[in-house]
Amino acid sequence: MVMLFVRIGTFHLPKFRCFDGKQARRTNSSSPLGELFDHGCDSLSTIFVALSACISCQLGHYPAWLFFQCFCAIVLFYCAHWQTYVSGTLRFGKVDVTEAQMTIIGIHMISAIFGPEIWLTKIIGNFELWSSMALMTIVCGLWQISFMCKVIKAGGIGRNGSSIAIPIVELPRNYIILIGITLGYSVNAINFSKMFLVGGSGKNGSTCAVRIL
Repeated sequence: MVMLFVRIGTFHLPKFRCFDGKQARRTNSSSPLGELFDHGCDSLSTIFVALSACISCQLGHYPAWLFFQCFCAIVLFYCAHWQTYVSGTLRFGKVDVTEAQMTIIGIHMISAIFGPEIWLTKIIGNFELWSSMALMTIVCGLWQISFMCKVIKAGGIGRNGSSIAIPIVELPRNYIILIGITLGYSVNAINFSKMFLVGGSGKNGSTCAVRIL
C-alpha cells in the first residue's frame, strides 16, 4: 500500500511542478526567482525520489549500490543545470527526466503488486532483478553525461563563447562551499570504486559477483 501511494505521489509530482510554470507563462509573471524556487524544490525532491526507488528495489541490502544510485541522480541534476548555465537553454534528451520518472513509477507499481521481494529474484546466475535497474542507471547516466559534456565543451552563446556560468578565475568566496561539496562527492565516488579492488567478504576474499574471466 505504501508503494502505491508513493507511485501516485511520483506521478503527480511533475504535473503540479509544470502547472505553476505554465500559469506563470500564461500570466507573463515568470521570473528568475520563480525558477530558483522551482529548481530548488527539484534539487530536494531528486534525492527523495531516487531514494524511494532504491528502497522499492530493496537496495537497503546493498548500501553501496544505494549510495551509488542516489549519487548518479545528484550528478545528473547538477550537470543538467551546469550545461544550462553555459548554453543559456535547459535541454532535454530523448531519454531524460520524464522517462526516469515513468521508470520509477513502474518500479513502485511492480513492488506494490508483487511485493518488494520480487527484486531479489535471481534472473541470470547470481544476478538479481534489481541489478537490471542498476545497469540501466549506469548506461543511461553515462549517455546523458556525455551529451551534457558536449554542450559544456562547446562554450557559451555569448560574445567570445562567454556564459553565465560561475567563472573559475576570481571566484567569490561564497562559492568556495560549492567547490567543497563537489570535491566531497568526487571523493565518495573514488571510495566507492575502491570497494571492487578490496575483494569479497567471503573466504579468501571470495564474492558472489559473476566473474568476468
